[in-house]
Amino acid sequence: MSGRSVILAVEDKLSEAVSTKILEGLGIDISQRLGLKGKGYLQSKAPSLNQTARGFRAFMLTDQDAPSQCPPQLVQTCHTSTAGIPRIPRPIK
Repeated sequence: MSGRSVILAVEDKLSEAVSTKILEGLGIDISQRLGLKGKGYLQSKAPSLNQTARGFRAFMLTDQDAPSQCPPQLVQTCHTSTAGIPRIPRPIK
């Protein structure tokens, strides 16, 4: 996996298409694709994806189907490690 590649995790085909367009536009390769099984599946995999992101870059895109949570709360829910400590993503250089 090169320094300009990511693991892509999305909930559906539309999110995959949008993410692919964004990442390719930035010159970032997608080394692996995960998800395509809905928001619940993606959220259940977020802790293990966070663990993986310690060694590999990961890009996760989920949409907000209903405004039950505002975006900062949703990010906090998805980006919490298994120990409950918020994880701050590293920027891609």
